[in-house]
Parts: sequence; structure tokens; C-alpha cells
Amino acid sequence: MNSIPTSLELLKNSCSHIDNALTKDLKLAHKSSESILTLQCKCFMGLFPEINRAWITIDHRLFLWNFEDGSDFYVFEGQEQVIVSVGLVKPIPGVAFDEPHNPRSELTLYLTHMSIPSDNVSMTSIVGTSNGRIFMCGNNGHIYELQYQAADGWFTRKCRKINRSSNAYTNLIPTFLKLNQDERIVSIAVDEIRHLLYTLTNKSNIEVIYLGENMNDFQRLFKLTDLCRQTSDISSEFVDPKNFQIISIHTILPLESKILNLVAVTSTGLRLYFSGSSPVQSYMPFRNRVNAPPENFRLIHVRPPPIINQEQSNGYYPRISNPQMAIHIADYSGGVFLASNAVSEEMDVLIGMAPYMPSVIHEQGFSELVSTIPIEGKTWAIAEVPNSFIAKLLDNKNNDDVDLICNELVSQHFFPVRHFLVLTNSGVTVLAQQRPIDYLNSLLENYDEDPNSIRSFFDFYTPEQACAMCLAITCGHPYATNSTPGLPSYLSIAPSMPVIDAAKRCFFEFGGYPTFTGRPFRNDVVSDVGRPLTVPEPVFSGKHNGLVLYLTRLLRSIWKQNITKKINKGNKKKQEISFTDQDLLTVQKNLSALNQFFVQNPQFSSLPHPTDETLRAASFQEKLEADAFQAEKQSLYALHQLLENCIQAISFLLLLFDYDFSGIIQNLPEQTQNELSELTFESLVCTPKGRAIARNIVAELINKQIDEHIGIDVLSDLLQQNCPSFCTADDVIFYRAVEYLQKAKNTQNLLEREKLLNESLKFFTKVANQIDQEKLTSIVESFKSVNYYHGIIELSLICAQEWDPSDLAKSCYDENVPENDYRIDILKKRKYCYALAFNGLEAANIAAANASINKQPGSAVTEAILRSQSKTKEKILASQDILFHYHIYQWLIEQGSIDQLLEFNTPFLEEFLLKNPTPDLEKANLLWRYYVRNKQLLKAANTLEQLAETDEFDIDLQQRLEYLSLAVTHAKGYATNNKDSNVLCNMLENLEYQEMNVIERGWVINIMREVGVTYLALFEVFNEIYEKRNSPWHSEVGINFLIENICILVKEWLKNENRIDIPIKLIDEALTKYIMQCSNSTVEEELKSIQKHIRDFY
Repeated sequence: MNSIPTSLELLKNSCSHIDNALTKDLKLAHKSSESILTLQCKCFMGLFPEINRAWITIDHRLFLWNFEDGSDFYVFEGQEQVIVSVGLVKPIPGVAFDEPHNPRSELTLYLTHMSIPSDNVSMTSIVGTSNGRIFMCGNNGHIYELQYQAADGWFTRKCRKINRSSNAYTNLIPTFLKLNQDERIVSIAVDEIRHLLYTLTNKSNIEVIYLGENMNDFQRLFKLTDLCRQTSDISSEFVDPKNFQIISIHTILPLESKILNLVAVTSTGLRLYFSGSSPVQSYMPFRNRVNAPPENFRLIHVRPPPIINQEQSNGYYPRISNPQMAIHIADYSGGVFLASNAVSEEMDVLIGMAPYMPSVIHEQGFSELVSTIPIEGKTWAIAEVPNSFIAKLLDNKNNDDVDLICNELVSQHFFPVRHFLVLTNSGVTVLAQQRPIDYLNSLLENYDEDPNSIRSFFDFYTPEQACAMCLAITCGHPYATNSTPGLPSYLSIAPSMPVIDAAKRCFFEFGGYPTFTGRPFRNDVVSDVGRPLTVPEPVFSGKHNGLVLYLTRLLRSIWKQNITKKINKGNKKKQEISFTDQDLLTVQKNLSALNQFFVQNPQFSSLPHPTDETLRAASFQEKLEADAFQAEKQSLYALHQLLENCIQAISFLLLLFDYDFSGIIQNLPEQTQNELSELTFESLVCTPKGRAIARNIVAELINKQIDEHIGIDVLSDLLQQNCPSFCTADDVIFYRAVEYLQKAKNTQNLLEREKLLNESLKFFTKVANQIDQEKLTSIVESFKSVNYYHGIIELSLICAQEWDPSDLAKSCYDENVPENDYRIDILKKRKYCYALAFNGLEAANIAAANASINKQPGSAVTEAILRSQSKTKEKILASQDILFHYHIYQWLIEQGSIDQLLEFNTPFLEEFLLKNPTPDLEKANLLWRYYVRNKQLLKAANTLEQLAETDEFDIDLQQRLEYLSLAVTHAKGYATNNKDSNVLCNMLENLEYQEMNVIERGWVINIMREVGVTYLALFEVFNEIYEKRNSPWHSEVGINFLIENICILVKEWLKNENRIDIPIKLIDEALTKYIMQCSNSTVEEELKSIQKHIRDFY
């Protein structure tokens, strides 16, 4: 951990040191300064940076000087005794005056009427804690606590002093017996995070006191003595026991280090670092309570004094190799160490040390830069101006922000320039710690004269870091210069346009170009055998990586944070947005500036095009470079999309501040509320789940507006303008449809309601592809409540088409695919739509039936219901969705609404009835009825004939006769109206034979067997008829009929146990003859089967 020499030009002017150019001297401008300078009176002074004041005491008078403008010099002369110390402490809440104070407002002092005798002890220093405790150092070497309350109690006074460094028996011991009379406490330091109080004695001993988990205790834990020897054991080279004196102690907060707790400064410039735990214990997961009492306290590291060479001293020191330091006051704050070295009676030299950031980038270990500044007069106090950086150090909620504190390259984008105050008897000197970006600003001012310095800067800090800084300057980041809003006027420096323009030029000039890494593979070259072919990967330019880095830093404060936080209001738990509107506005402002940079440089915000010059490459190397450019451009395009989405997400959250966000969230489903409570900003922007939750919030917000009869035009316009990705044009259309629907439900005028419903339906149909099943169901129920049944049919059918634009469900239905087919889900979605349509039809029928029963003459409501029912049927008949027709036909069959089904004279009904994946007698009956209803008598007769003959259904004889009778009747009816007599005669003849066949088969065999006629007698009769073939058995139909009946007879005979009445040979010969004569292939196969059976077994 050696100090880096500062002889190199770049390091000498590096941004990590305290630069003279950013030094301002604020002189005392009051007649009391003469007394201070001449030291004619007892004078003490110090700094109150929290209120922009310095305090000065001259005897019994107190002066509070506003060093910001020098005009306010408050004098307090109400004290009779000499004032030796003044402290600024926080009051106990509810006890003392605790009105918030603006540091730049007019100062007002109030009398507290609280005092306590000091017992001839002068309090030399005063320190307060965050909860209002006050500790004081007495000139007698003891530490006291001042306690106070609103009024006197029974056993306690309103104000009291407690000696914390002695016990109750100390006062009883004679003075000559008291030990260590010469050891006195001279300094106090408080660690608000770890709840520790440190004391320093004039013997350079340090004591550690634990204030308790609630900061209400006082436990003395450790006392470190003989620190000179311990220091010498670690770094003997720089320790002189004769001159070893610790002059000040300073806390190191947990965000700076998990191990170090305290740094002590010696008069010779040594810095001693103490730890309250071992490194292993510090990283143990169970040690997560930072305010637990330390297990030990020890010195673990010593840093030597800074080396001040002659070039750096500028004549402030004698010309010796290493002048002896005489540090008399020092300050440590957030990594920056300032010490005042007395070089003469009239002047001090301020030594400033800060971490050297380039060593962190290049992994060279920790090192520091040193700078010196002459200070006129003698230094009395050094303090840092309160800022957000210090506030972050004191905020121990997020331990993941260590690099935000310890890495200046990161912190410069999150915090303003840090300023330090040095109070002397001549005035206040204001110092600004230069950061890398401040140094870049100074280089940019002379860019045209010295561009090489810029190039060296880019090389030194890496192109991506330098490009990120250039972007911060170009985009006007508030922390890129000293022009941070809210800074006092004496600290602010306005940015200049030439510097901003130069930053943009440097970004493009020194940002580099994308390349490929690895050994590029060429298709036209055969590689070495055994050598693996590596695919080159793009290496993006410094410009690309700088943009990514800068965007990452802009989003860091909100990216991983939850969108909402849970709060308790009464007995209810609610959620509210976890960010403040000001935080979101600040981030959005910086993001918008970066977005403007993208817009002004379209090469970063557009996708690569085949016509780009960079893509027209001839050689392999040019092609490789062109591919790298294309890859970078695609990445930048995606980055710009992310940037725009983030801006819109913030706009969305800001919009919610204007509405009852907590009330809206409570109306969401519990699951959505739970998901929202875990949603981060990252998830809101980047995940479908986050967008779905946002859409639910928008929907609930608009529904609330509609329920309260508030127009949604203003809200929808705001959503469209500021966050269109969270509320698309389709979303707006959908919400307008909902608004019209709600207005219709609240309208009594039927004509106006019909008009509103038609408008609502028109908007819904435009965004049918955006409506899910839940929303569709809700819309259908709303339509049903206002008797808008034809709207249900139309919207359901449109949704079915939009959800399946490729008509995959139809092929799935036709092919009767298994359940694991990918089209099954699509078919189920369409069936869901159809089910809602059926529901609408059923509701229309019920409403119409009720209206007809209770019909009142001239009733407008009744007429409206009947009209809607009529339109419902018209919508169904007009639909060209064949799958819908199939399903509604089946639904009507299942409902038993046969007459209503037959009323649907559509081109799809006949196809549906003919389409029989499995035998369905009900459909077959409906088919011939459909033909009769539509005057297609010939088709009806054919269908009835097939029913009379079929073996697919279990139809009794009587039904078959009825089918045949109806077939003959409809055939004759067809003959009356048609001239095709030949066809008709053949059909009638065939039907008569079929009728006869049914009768014969049904009666002759069964009746003859019942009266005792043997199988042989029946067989001989049928065989004789077959041989003679008299009319009507001479035709082919007649022959087939006889053979079929003989076949039935033989099968019945084979079933009978007594088969000896018919000779086997006679049957076998007859079957051979029948097989040769039969023209019915089905009967022929049956005869062959019977003959084979007889031959096998007999």
C-alpha cells in the first residue's frame, strides 16, 4: 500500500486529489475578526456545516457566521461566562424544539431554559447522537452526558449532568490516592451505525464504548493502551516514541469497510486503522447485525505519512528530503483524509489524500494520491459539507452499495462534487475534491489545443469508462459538473457549451470501433488437422460499452428495487409505490437526455440495413468488420428499446401517483397483489409477467373511472402519450368499448342504449385478438344483462376467428386427433367461444319466451327482446364458420331443440348430418327430415330406404316397415312433381320389393318355427322357390332375397342343438349353388363363411 509518486503529468493532475483551481477563500468580514487575529481575548471557533455557519466565541460572546454569502453574522451575548465550546446536536424528539431548518434560511435562536452547573469543569468538546444524546469532554479528563426532559420529575431534574467515565465511589477517594491524574479524555467520536462511542486521551489511549442496540446504553468494552509499541511492531520505520501523539480519531462506516472501524491520526501523519472483528468473522453470514457489540478491538494496519517532495511542496517546506510533519488537526470523511500541518506561525499547509482510482481499474492494489495547499492563518476546524454521499454512508440499509461508495468512477454519477471546509482565523477555505469527470471537464476546455491529453485520458481510464463520462457531460447529468441543483452559490460552477460539444466529439473520436476476437474461421481455407475451429465473437466498441455503462448507472437506484412497499394503515395492510415522485423524475430526466442523444444519432437507434455501406464488404477481413458493426448496431438498437421502455415505465409509475394507487391495488385479485408486492422495476420492464400486472392495474384504474362516471379520454390520452407500451392503441380501444358498455347499462332510453351497445360492440370487435377468455366472459354477461343477445353471438364468433386465424381447429376436428396434438388447445379455445354463443342463444330464447307470455301491448322492452332474438338467429345463419355450425347443431341436438335446428336452413347442416365418424341413428333421422323440410323428397326416400336396410343400428321390424312406407310415400310425392318416370319406376319397384323382403324375413321363418315347422321343411320350400324362380322371384332382387333368407335359415339351424333333420351334404351342395348365383357380395361372403364352418366341423 505504497503511495504513488506524483511526478508524472497525468497523475499529478489526476482527478482524485484536492485541486487548487477549485479552492475558494471566504474571508471574515466583521470587526470581531480583528480580535481573533490579534488574540486579544479568549477565542475559540469551529464549523457547523449542517447549517452553513462557522461559530466563533470571544470571551462570553458567540458569533454565528454565514460563510455562504458573508452577510449574516449573528451575535449572541446572553452568556456571562467565557464560552469555550459550542456543539450542534439533534434534539430529543418531542422534548426540545425540533422544527426542521433550511441551512440557507435565516437563523433563529431560542432559549431552552435548560442549564446545569458544571462544577468548575469546562466542557472542551460536545458531540451529539441521532437520538438526541449529548456527550461532552471536560477539562478534568472525564466524559459527561447531558440529559434533559420536558419538565422536572419526582426524582429527576429537567436537566442533569452524568459523569460517564467514573463510578459513584470516585468522589469518595482522596485526591492524593487517585491514579492517572494526568490522563484526560480529549476527543470523542460516535459511530451511529455500529452504535459505538470512541474516546481519545492525552496519553494516546483509545477506549471503545457500546451505546446499546437502541442507543440508550453505555457499556465500556475495550481500552487500547501502549499504542506506540503496537504501531512500532507493524511499522517501526516511521515511529518515534518521543514524538508519538494521536491528535484525532475518526470513524470508518460499514459501507466503506466491513473490517475497519476507526482511524487515528498522529502528529507526524501516521494513520492507525483499528478493527472490531477478524476478517473471517466479518464475512460470516450470521453476523448480519452491524450494531452488535464488537468481539474485540485491535490495531491491524498503519499507513505511513505522505511523502512530500520539493516539486510538490512549492516552497512551503524546507529543502530537506522528508520534512518532519506537525499535524495539529485532521479530518477523515468517506475515504478523503485532510490534515493541517503547521509550517510557520502565520500559515498552515493542508495535506489532502484520496484513493487513486486508476489503480483500482488496472488492479494495481490500493494506492493514494497526495496534494498540498497553503492555508493562510492557523487551522481551527476541518469538515465536509453535508451531501448525499455522506447521507448514503450513514444509510446502512443496503450493503450491496459498497462499490457505489468506494469506487469514484461509479460514485461520480450518483453524488455531486464533495466539498470540504477549512476554518482558520482568517476565514473559511472551500475545497472541492476533483473526480475523474471533473478532470475530464478541465481537459475538454482545452481540447483543440491539446487533444493528446484526451487520448491519454481514454487510455488511462479505458474507453468505456471515458465514454460513459463523456455521455454524462453531453447529456447534462446534474453531477457531471459543479452546477448541481441545490448546491450553495459559493460551490456552484455552470457548465459551458464548448465543453459539452467537445465531450460529444471525443465520444465519437476516441470511442473506438467494434472488432472480433478469436481466430476467425474462413470457409475458403482448410484448417490444420486437429486444430479446433473457433467462432469469432464480437468485441463491442468503447462507445457501445460506454452507453451500456452509463445507462446501467442511471438505472441502478431503481433497477433491482421493488415497485411497491407494504404499509399498515389501521388494521389493513396496503401497498404504495416505494419510490418518491422526485426520485423517479430525476432518473427519468437523465434517461430522457440519453434518449435524446440516441435520437440525434440515428446510427445508434436503428437496426442495420442490408444497404449499409458497412455491410458491403469484398474481402474476408472487411466482411468480418462489417459483421462486427452489424452486431454492435443490433445491440445498440436493443439498448435503445430498453431505454425507451424504462422511460415509459417511470411515466407509468408517476401517473399512478395522481390516483388512489393503494385503493386500486386492493381491488385486484389476491394473487395479483402478491405478485405485485414482489415485482421489481426490472421485472416490470423486461418480463411478460410485469407487463401483465401493469395491464391489470391500468384496467382496474379505468374501471374505477368508469364506475365513478368519469370519462376516460384524459386518462387514456395520458397513457398513450407517456407510456404507450403499457397502454397500447388496442388497449385504449378496449377501454372505450368498456366505457360505452357501462354507459349503456346506466341508460334507460332503449334507443340510446342500443346505439351505445352497437358502439361498444364495434370497438370490441376491433380488438378481439386482445380479449382473453376471462374478459370475453365478463363482456358476454354484461351484454346478457341488457338483452344484447345478437352482440354475444357476433363477438364470440369474431373472437373464435381471431384466436385461430389459421383455422387449425377445423383440421383438428376433421382428423379427430389425439389429446396431445398441439391443435387441441386451439380447438378448446374456439369451443369456449362457441359455448358463450350457445349461452347467448339460449338466453335469447328464454327471454323471448318470457316476453311472449308476459307481453304487454306496445311494450318497447318486449319488442326489443324479440328483435334481439331475431337478430341472434340471423347472425347464426349468416356465419360462415363451419366449425361453429357443427357445434351449434350438436348443441341443439343435445338440448332436444330439433325443430329449431331444422329451421337453420344453412349450407352446412346437410354436411353435418352426413358426416358420421361413428354411426348415429339420430342424425340419420334428422337427415331425412331435413330433406323433407327442404322439399328434397328423392333424397329423403333414399335416406329412408338405407335406414330400412341397414344393419348398423338395432332397428325393429315395425320401424323398418315405417321407414319403407315413408320412403315409398316421399318417392311417389317426388314422382308427382318430376318427369323422370324410368328412374322413379325402378325406385318404386325396388322399394316394394324391400317392403316385401322385410315382411318375409320378419314373419315367415319366425312364425313357421313357432308353429312347429321343421328346418328341413322350410329349407325345401325356399330351395324349391329358388329352383322354379316364378314371379316375383325371377329378378335379381328376388333371387338375392331368397338366398338371403336361406342364409338366415341356415344360421338359425346351426344355432340349434338338433341339426340332424337336414342332411349336411344337401346343405353343402345348395350353398355351392347359391354362392355361384348370388350377386350380393355381402351375402356371398356370408355363405362362404357358413360353408367353411360346416366343412370344418362335419
